[in-house]
Amino acid sequence: MKDTPSIIQKKQKDIFMSKSEDERLTIGLEMIDFGRALAEVRIREEHPNISEAELKAEIFKLFYKNDFTSDELDKIARWLRLT
Repeated sequence: MKDTPSIIQKKQKDIFMSKSEDERLTIGLEMIDFGRALAEVRIREEHPNISEAELKAEIFKLFYKNDFTSDELDKIARWLRLT
């Protein structure tokens, strides 16, 4: 999605790049955690009785659906459900 004007994107990048490497890493990791938490909430709303193993498999499938074939996703998800 490209709904942010380029001047604002540049300002955001300048602010982000003015932070230390440690701060940028922390921000990035917090964003990943937040994204995973949002995905978890959505999946739990759709499947309130989901097990932890099943949740892990569903989050994996959601995050990596464009990186693996459906057969590969299913194989990995089956393995995740066993762990």
